[in-house]
Amino acid sequence: GEPPGFRLPLPADAPRPAVADGEVVILGLRPEALLLRAGGQGAFTARVEEVEPLGSETLLTLDAAGVALTVRIDGLVLVTRGEELAFAVPASGWHWFDGASETRLP
Repeated sequence: GEPPGFRLPLPADAPRPAVADGEVVILGLRPEALLLRAGGQGAFTARVEEVEPLGSETLLTLDAAGVALTVRIDGLVLVTRGEELAFAVPASGWHWFDGASETRLP
């Protein structure tokens, strides 16, 4: 069967890990790498589970097809729990790890 998680389209300019066909890799996304997009124009959508305004930034805890993600957004963001939002990830935000050892891949 399929491993748990959600599918994220790989942009043409995103780095690709040097692995053999069929080798399992883990994609790491830093909270500041996820960019909020208006009107569903992102690479993926996620439901807001928690909103934590911190003054200079807002932390959102998301559910993306059963995968928990944290997003850090500059400034105050007015969203509500349960809201579906769209996000994009620039090429610089993609970080690959070996699926077995969880070490960072070049």
